[in-house]
Amino acid sequence: MKWSGWTAFRAVFDYSLVKEIPGLPLDSVHWWGPNTNFFSSILGRNKYTVVGGVSVDPETSNPFSNVHWDQEANVKLLRDMYAVSEPSGF
Repeated sequence: MKWSGWTAFRAVFDYSLVKEIPGLPLDSVHWWGPNTNFFSSILGRNKYTVVGGVSVDPETSNPFSNVHWDQEANVKLLRDMYAVSEPSGF
């Protein structure tokens, strides 16, 4: 078996932690990009989930080589991967 370059991050937590965020959609949302995707949704039992997927070239890059299942994630890593740059001229 060989790593394909695809990695998913998932978190489930109490909805109370995000319910006061202005404009947070009540329905699930899903964004796709060329190398990433992101999903968020309210779950049952007053829970909320966020799921992020990242695809990298396994032959040239592996930012996840030292991670393991159920490891506490570094939020900075995810913020950097999902950062959006403003197009020039704005």
